[in-house]
Amino acid sequence: WWTGPKTNPNPRLMSVAGSSTGMLRSASVKGNINLSKTSSLPRVQGLILYSPGHVGVYVGGNVAVDNRCTGQNIKVQPVFGGRYRWQKWFKLPQLRYPGTGFVTCNGGQYYYENGQYVAGTTKSVGGTVYKFDASGRLTSGSVPASARAASAAAGVYRRVLQVGLRGGDVLALQRKLTGLHFMTADNCTGYYGPITKAAVLNYQRKKGLSATGIADLKTLSSLGL
Repeated sequence: WWTGPKTNPNPRLMSVAGSSTGMLRSASVKGNINLSKTSSLPRVQGLILYSPGHVGVYVGGNVAVDNRCTGQNIKVQPVFGGRYRWQKWFKLPQLRYPGTGFVTCNGGQYYYENGQYVAGTTKSVGGTVYKFDASGRLTSGSVPASARAASAAAGVYRRVLQVGLRGGDVLALQRKLTGLHFMTADNCTGYYGPITKAAVLNYQRKKGLSATGIADLKTLSSLGL
């Protein structure tokens, strides 16, 4: 998947092996998209969109992001009313999607209720009334810091960590493993290299987890991340 500006996409945010059809088959939560019925696509950011031989990412607000050909930049187009005809949606097994609570996505605040973000409405949460536009983005009301912290602690949109990745989540993993004496503090760099892989592998073996050296969601949950 991609991060960074459209003119310089970085495909290293998450690596998912397999064909588009294989990804669809492995998904346990999925459904059909009826392009004449917007309600056929759940209001969930991070859903994977499928058409034969291709996948994209739904970022909410009727917007799909995909990269169709080698050498081309990212395409950002509507799902409904756009030129590309998506046929199915599914949840990526490597991610944990939101349940209920505030979520920050693309710099905006959204409120999820029972697995979907609310849109085009007002909502009373904890005695405070919030207003959300048609795309689900918060337009009035300030989300309390405690709610933002709870959302972050819930680990929504966590990614599987493996060799080659960088980021704050990698650093948090390294610090946790250091605290458990599987690696040393001088190796807490935020980069997932051979040392981190070996530490994860040893932790997985000790805990009776699948020993792959990849910090999957089960491993991260075991570590409290």
